[in-house]
Amino acid sequence: MDQIKQQKTYLRILYFLLFLGVGSGMPFFSAFLKHVLVNQDGTPNNHLIMLIFTFLPYIGLIANPAAAIISDKFRLGKHIIAFNCLIGGLLALGLAQTAEPWTFMWGVRLKFLVIFPLMLLSAFFLHPLHTLIDAETMRFLNKHSSREKYGSIRLMGTIGWSVSCIVIGLLVTLTQRDAVIYYGSAAGYFALAFTTMKGLHVKPISEAIKIPWNHLKKDHLFQRFLLFIFLNGIVEMACFNYMSYFFDDVMKSFFHMGLIFGTWTIFEIPIMLYSHKLIRRMGNRWFIIVGMTLNALRLFLFSQFTLETPFLWKFSVALIQGPAFAFTFNGLIDFVDRQAHEDMRATYLSLMNVARYTIAGSVAGLLGGIVINTWGAVALMRTGSFSLVGMVLFFVVFVRGHGPGEKSKLG
Repeated sequence: MDQIKQQKTYLRILYFLLFLGVGSGMPFFSAFLKHVLVNQDGTPNNHLIMLIFTFLPYIGLIANPAAAIISDKFRLGKHIIAFNCLIGGLLALGLAQTAEPWTFMWGVRLKFLVIFPLMLLSAFFLHPLHTLIDAETMRFLNKHSSREKYGSIRLMGTIGWSVSCIVIGLLVTLTQRDAVIYYGSAAGYFALAFTTMKGLHVKPISEAIKIPWNHLKKDHLFQRFLLFIFLNGIVEMACFNYMSYFFDDVMKSFFHMGLIFGTWTIFEIPIMLYSHKLIRRMGNRWFIIVGMTLNALRLFLFSQFTLETPFLWKFSVALIQGPAFAFTFNGLIDFVDRQAHEDMRATYLSLMNVARYTIAGSVAGLLGGIVINTWGAVALMRTGSFSLVGMVLFFVVFVRGHGPGEKSKLG
């Protein structure tokens, strides 16, 4: 029993540290590029920024499935996490240098030629982390508890995100140094690497597991789900990728931006904490529907923001993100885990993330950049809102998900 409690604590720490790294860099990513990839006239080079967002997700096509299959086949998830975090931390330090004074004289194209390969390498090593930790968590819960308690463990990731967003936003405002964003990110990944290394006392199995690919071939419901998550991912990733770009237009400081990112998780906490009770009553079907509907409302209200909009109103509207994310994400994880074969959990999660973040992310980077370049960031938020309403209807008609107590079935 003590070992089970220790493993649960260990997984919570992994989520906390992962999101210290993610929350330091990801939410400020487009604002960082907006300030670093600048033309001679002082305007951001939107074409180069769009190019990064368009091509960057393709790295996940290789990284995510490869890491997931190796993890499922050889049970090497923790080893991959530790190694990838070390490399990811070093690459984050490199990215920070592109915002330091000694690179200010570089032209925008030279900076792009440095930033782009660093971003590609960073994506290769960091993209699989969330999938691998989720897979480790679901293996643990299915063996020692129940999948519905995923949210209570993942909750520590929410706290890590909140801490990092607020601290980084404050530090960038006080220091006026965009490089702080990636110094914070590097610190989170290094801490995660060393913590994971300490948890490698269990040796991986010596004999490879035969992955049951026939299960995936027969799982037509999951195949329809992948189409849905791809289309939905285009909308969500387009809005999220350019969120700090949008906030930079309507917020008065990086601290306001960090405060929004860090506190919009407040109402995520109770849903994560009691997700096991809620999902047993609602099923993942209503979790996903409610979450997407709230997200559509949030983006529509965002599209009404201007620089003069009172910060209290911006803060209040942003709080919708917490329940929107918690309902959607817990519903998606529960759906995928119900459908997955016990020896394919990392593979199924990876396929979802490839469809949602990698393939969809590339399309989102291109389409989001076109919308911003043509009509502005506000138009992107409004377009995302209406598109999500359409995605809710698509889900209800073609996927539906699982109701309370409903078991997964093939076909």
